[in-house]
Amino acid sequence: MSVWPRRILIVLGVLLVVLGVAYYWLFVDSHPPSDASYALDIDRVRATLDTVPGDKPSAVEVEQVGVFTFPATGVVAGDGWNGVPLPVFSYRLIYPDNSTLIVDTALEQSMGGSELSSFDPAALARVQGAMSTATLRQRRDHVQQRGNAEHQRRTGNRQGRTPIYK
Repeated sequence: MSVWPRRILIVLGVLLVVLGVAYYWLFVDSHPPSDASYALDIDRVRATLDTVPGDKPSAVEVEQVGVFTFPATGVVAGDGWNGVPLPVFSYRLIYPDNSTLIVDTALEQSMGGSELSSFDPAALARVQGAMSTATLRQRRDHVQQRGNAEHQRRTGNRQGRTPIYK
C-alpha cells in the first residue's frame, strides 16, 4: 500500500475513534461526577430577597399552556434519544396592591412547531386575559408588550407600571 492511502486510512480511523468517543460522552453516558452536588437553601434565598426594597408578591398563580417533547439528551447530556416532556408555564405574581406581573407569557399553538405535543387553548385564553390587566414592574425585556405603545398613546400612562395588553 502506498503512503497516501495509508495516511488517509489512519486519519479516517482516528477521526472515527474521536467521533465515537464524543458520541458516547455526549449522547450515551450521563453519569455525574462523584463530587457533584447542588443544594438550594430556601431560607438563604428568602433572606436575600428581603434585602430588596419594595413590595413582594403575595401570591403566585400558574397556568400550564402546553407540553413540548424533546430528546432526553437535549435536556441532560447522555440520557438517550427517548422523548422527555417539557411543560410550558406562565406565572402571574400578585402584589399586595393587587397589581400583577406576568412572567413568561407562554406561546400560541402555531409557535410550537412539531415538538409541541399538547396544547391547552383555554389556559392560553386565561393567560391572555390576565395580561389585559397585568402591570409591568420589572424586566421589560422579558415581558410581552404587544399593543403597549398604542395603550400609552391613548391613556397617557407613562408611569413605571404600564399595562401590558389593552
